[in-house]
Amino acid sequence: MIDKFKEEFQAKPVQFIAICIIMVLIFALIIYRFKDYLSIAWPTQSKIEAARKELKLSQIKLLEALNEEYKLKMRQEDFKDISEDLWIQKRDGDPSLNVQKMINQAGKDADIEISSLGAAKITDLSDSIGVTSIQIRAKANLHDIVTFINAIDKIQPKAYWQNLYLRPDNPKNPVEIIMSGTVQFLVIKDEKVLKLLLAGKE
Repeated sequence: MIDKFKEEFQAKPVQFIAICIIMVLIFALIIYRFKDYLSIAWPTQSKIEAARKELKLSQIKLLEALNEEYKLKMRQEDFKDISEDLWIQKRDGDPSLNVQKMINQAGKDADIEISSLGAAKITDLSDSIGVTSIQIRAKANLHDIVTFINAIDKIQPKAYWQNLYLRPDNPKNPVEIIMSGTVQFLVIKDEKVLKLLLAGKE
């Protein structure tokens, strides 16, 4: 077969050379046409470096996004924790009705008799926030008065003292302490704020 090929090559050398040139050109054209696909199979050093830079940039962006998400989540969690101290009517009921019950319960927990308990008054500070106030008056020994004040401080939503006065029942011969003061609760009214505060709490 090799001898036959030699004979034909010697007989038609020009044709064989032309065929070889054409085949080389076709092969070169194929390589040029599919160079992008070939570069994927055999990437150059520059493409590798470019891919590394792109990957690093993507990692940085991902870390930044995760960090922002974490910060946002922490702020939301802090906001939810703060909501435990605020009066939310949807959760805590009508303050004009329930505040008196909570103060009376604090008196029972402290084993003290409240001599006077006013009606809860609601004052609007803004469209979103209001204040519920209630006046308290009690008379007992110093230990029971302190126990009662501590019981009020433990109420949730949190009770804030607007004012608090303590005086002896008899300056010359004190036996008991007369306590009088006003307790307030911060009331959240805005529906959008409520939805955020109550997210995950219901």
